[in-house]
Amino acid sequence: YGEHMQEIEFDEDQRMLYNFMFSNKRLIVRGLAGTGKTILAAKKATEESNNEKKVLVLTKTVGVGRFLSLLTRSKQFKRNFLEISSIDGFVSNLARRLKIDINNPQKLEDEDKRKHFDEYLPSVCKKIFEENNDKKFDVLIVDEGQDFHKNWYDVLKQMVKDDGHMFLFYDPLQTTRENTMVEILRTPNKVGYFGLEFNTNYRNTSTISNVLSKLIKKYIPENKLDYSEHSDVNIGRNPTLIEANSFDEIINKTVLTVKNYLDNEKFKPMDIGVLYLGSMDGKNYNSKMSMTRELKKLDIKVIGAREYERPYFNHKSADEISFSDVNSFKGLEKTAVILANFEEINEKTVREIYTGLSRA
Repeated sequence: YGEHMQEIEFDEDQRMLYNFMFSNKRLIVRGLAGTGKTILAAKKATEESNNEKKVLVLTKTVGVGRFLSLLTRSKQFKRNFLEISSIDGFVSNLARRLKIDINNPQKLEDEDKRKHFDEYLPSVCKKIFEENNDKKFDVLIVDEGQDFHKNWYDVLKQMVKDDGHMFLFYDPLQTTRENTMVEILRTPNKVGYFGLEFNTNYRNTSTISNVLSKLIKKYIPENKLDYSEHSDVNIGRNPTLIEANSFDEIINKTVLTVKNYLDNEKFKPMDIGVLYLGSMDGKNYNSKMSMTRELKKLDIKVIGAREYERPYFNHKSADEISFSDVNSFKGLEKTAVILANFEEINEKTVREIYTGLSRA
């Protein structure tokens, strides 16, 4: 049904597996992109909130939180029992509700900003829950856990009631930050968690998932991860490689591709994601061109990952196309994806190509 109307109906065997999976109070799920982690997280969150459990779903990026809001929007549930937020926004909002003054990172230099989000906010959050036991949750669900700094791991455990449930979902191949929780999550038994692995691709065409499998095997073999199953029905088109010899040519060819989608294939702008690697600041390439400005010449609006949900919540925003760096688009989806501005294929870029192509 597309990214904004996804619903899961289980047969009896799948329901038994689902119930077994979440019967564990402490659960870590490792899964590749497209294996349904975020959708399952949303399904579990709405079920528990309907049971009047106090549920918190945390992400690192704002965009994934928007997607989770979309997935839960169409379901009937008791909204007062469910909160979905990025971890940084959650701490800031909680401190504001409790009338606790915390530092503002906006005026900090990059190095100090990292310390603010990776050291200061975890310490503030831990202190809040140590002093406010009534604020703890019955169920905590963490999505895209590979992006959380390792300092958050012990803090997250503080946020759950003694008899509560904690579920962590992560993809080790989408780790782009340093010192994350990944090393902890890799060995669930050592930290007292039950571990599961997802490697069936439900989202992408089999053509795309086969391309991704080849890239993973060649460039990131140490993780020993691969898609075990692909769609037998949804074969899809081969990804198209478009070569460009300059920054300006990258923009022009991207805009032409978007125009073709809109005019000839009758996609709506909201169906398309233009994702990029590296920088798209023309100054870095001695160019005066801007992707955003050129896209707007097609008489469409341009939004980023933070505004992901707008076209789905408001039908008047169907003319909004998503333009974002790849890493901010983790966990999100578009019917068609254009991946722009990469010069070579190596381990670093393959991680970003994997993230970008698997959005489709």
